[in-house]
Amino acid sequence: MQRTLFRKSRNGIKDIFWHLRYKCDWMPKSKEVNLNVSDRQTAEKKRNDIINEAEKEHHGLIAPRAIREASKIEIKYHLKDFLSDNKTLGCSSYHIIHLNNYVNRLCLDCNWKYLGDIKADDFVKWRSVQSFSSKTLNHYLSGIKTFIIWLIRMNRIENNPLNFVRPIDRRRENKTFRRAFTENEIIKLLEVSSDTHRAIYLLALYVGMRWNEIRQLEWQDISFGEKPTVRMRASTTKNSKDAISELKDDVVKSLEKIKPEYAEGNIFLVFPRFRTMKKDWMAAGIPVIDKNGKRADFHSLRKTFCTMMFTSGIPQRIAQEAMRHSEARLTNQVYTDSSQLNTGAAIDMLPSISEITQKGKCPLIRPLNLVKNGHFLSFPVTNNENNSILQLIVNEANSHNLSLSVMDIKMVEAGGVEPPS
Repeated sequence: MQRTLFRKSRNGIKDIFWHLRYKCDWMPKSKEVNLNVSDRQTAEKKRNDIINEAEKEHHGLIAPRAIREASKIEIKYHLKDFLSDNKTLGCSSYHIIHLNNYVNRLCLDCNWKYLGDIKADDFVKWRSVQSFSSKTLNHYLSGIKTFIIWLIRMNRIENNPLNFVRPIDRRRENKTFRRAFTENEIIKLLEVSSDTHRAIYLLALYVGMRWNEIRQLEWQDISFGEKPTVRMRASTTKNSKDAISELKDDVVKSLEKIKPEYAEGNIFLVFPRFRTMKKDWMAAGIPVIDKNGKRADFHSLRKTFCTMMFTSGIPQRIAQEAMRHSEARLTNQVYTDSSQLNTGAAIDMLPSISEITQKGKCPLIRPLNLVKNGHFLSFPVTNNENNSILQLIVNEANSHNLSLSVMDIKMVEAGGVEPPS
């Protein structure tokens, strides 16, 4: 071990304070410290204290100096730095507010004032007496763990005292599934709503915007041009990406109705809570929880948007893009209400047993015109006359796709017509 006391010289004049340069065996390079004392005996004592402290830290007998100093600072000051860092990193204000609420609530209820006060046992006892849903309790655990992980990265705490606290397993609990609105419910809801509420509902219903995205929507995000559009800024979206969507006439008219003469800033200055919107649900006769135990809340409007796209024949990939989903599973399974899909029409297309069992006959598939509004190809048509399969590809009016019509294959074989390429 090397340790040297010396006084620095500047322009030939020695500093009145003693300095220490030392290097322990495990240190890659030497360190230099200003002892801020002019007396040599006092400097030697401080030198010995610094060396002893470095050895104890190295052998794990005491925590590093930075952690010891951080432990003397109240949690509220660490939290302030944590939230400021998250804001710098681009986290949304909505996310930062929730993190602040989670940590502050736990510190108040568990009586945590300093970092050393945070204990797993305190959190487990607090969680056991709360009336929050298991989902909300898991959010509290995730929020405080995120804060502690930041403290570890900043070298303010040695380890995570909540590291082994497990979140609540929600797989076996009785969940309330969200449903989509029916057409009649949508009509009634829009009839009883105020102009402001109507505009909010239509943005969720025909754009698929989330609660927080609508809440932070500004007039500059709306383009009332030849093709009206709405821009969802990256700072407001869930996936932190910009998105632009076209607006239907109904949505544009509802926004124009509430547009002030000098439109600037947020569109909805006072954004209503869901408990306020429940009055519209009650006036429209829509139960929040129906007889089947399914929930119809504000986010159900987004699920209705996805379900309407499927029932209208919109291709899955386009629906996924409109919903701004990264996975097709979310679009197909989570946000599509299967109870509103017309499975009866699909069953009606199947051939009957009597048609299948006809001897020497091909199964008869009822020719249905499914090329509506250019969304689908029509189903192929078979004919049981002379056991021949009849098909011809033709272009149907008012459609961008090709439908399948009837043509005798025998005519193709005889050279009467050219087969379609």
